[in-house]
Amino acid sequence: MAALITPGTATYDPRWQTLVTIETSVTKWAVMPSLMLILLFFLKHRYFPMGFSLFACFMMALAIIRAYLVFSTPSTSDAYRNSVAGPTIVTLAFLAAWTTYLFRSRRVRLTFTRRVYPKPFFPFFTIA
Repeated sequence: MAALITPGTATYDPRWQTLVTIETSVTKWAVMPSLMLILLFFLKHRYFPMGFSLFACFMMALAIIRAYLVFSTPSTSDAYRNSVAGPTIVTLAFLAAWTTYLFRSRRVRLTFTRRVYPKPFFPFFTIA
């Protein structure tokens, strides 16, 4: 893999460097929104469906960009292309289905209604 992203080698392709950079950056930056979504989910906060939908759109865009980079790189093997195509389609379908459910479901509208956060765990903190 290092030969694919090292400039000057025979197998170097700048699209692999772009793919590795995007994948690493997105993985690093997706941790905090994921933790926020977990918090909003367990608090049953009203912003969870919208936050999840925005995160899902971001992940869908990433899946499409990744598939484009993999399929546009000539040095990619057919086996690797096939291993990317299936999960990309499944990811897009999964995220589209959950996003639709979050906006159309009556159960979701009735569950995620909390507007304020609960009182903090420590008695010496107050919410203004």
